[in-house]
Amino acid sequence: MKSDIKYKFQNFKYSLDTQKFKIIFIFSLVATIYGISTFAFNTDYANGFINILDAYFYILIFLLIILINTLNTYNIYTSNKFYIMRFNTRRQFFSDLIKGICFNNFMVIIMNLILVIIGLNIFNSNTSLNTVNSQGIYIWGYLIYKIFKFIVILEIISIINAILFIFGNKLVFILNLFMAILIVWVPYNQNGIIDSFTKIPLFIWQYFFSYRYSNFSFEMFSFLLYSIIIIIIIKILFNIIIKYTRKIGV
Repeated sequence: MKSDIKYKFQNFKYSLDTQKFKIIFIFSLVATIYGISTFAFNTDYANGFINILDAYFYILIFLLIILINTLNTYNIYTSNKFYIMRFNTRRQFFSDLIKGICFNNFMVIIMNLILVIIGLNIFNSNTSLNTVNSQGIYIWGYLIYKIFKFIVILEIISIINAILFIFGNKLVFILNLFMAILIVWVPYNQNGIIDSFTKIPLFIWQYFFSYRYSNFSFEMFSFLLYSIIIIIIIKILFNIIIKYTRKIGV
């Protein structure tokens, strides 16, 4: 277990020196500068953070960052023939590959969130603890949930991208282009209240946004249920990929 984590850290450190990671860092700075300059002022710290995570442009840039980092990690893992030889079956290799992609993307997500925190600490000192949202939840508690949900959604998308990379690169770019188009051209309804399961968002990327739910418990339960269903679908898709792929590697 320790050696496995150590290997993933080594791969992440190796990815830091690649050309693609330099591009990732530039996009991260662009996303952070946009978020801070647009949402850090005229509001309190927590609401500013939430508004950044809700912003269309920030989400689009983040999806691009995750896509590039997934491709970068995929290439690092699949180009290491000695690493591939450690595994006896395709299932073992692909499972570890997906874990490596999720690990690297998690590190990139944390890096970006730290950049946002640094920016907010510089430009926003209004850290009021008494602010509540429309559901009556203290805004700092909702911010923690928002960050958790943001990370989970990106990791689920990372797994989907990883599986599609295994199956065929074109599918990944088609899916991400489809998500980007829908995020831009199909705005979410900020005015309606979601009070039943028939009204919950259908697509995973819709959960980036802060919809209005009848209560916070229902919002959390809906996201948990949706995530479980998506994970089950991913597991089925993974088993299909394992069954029909014929070789390990590039």
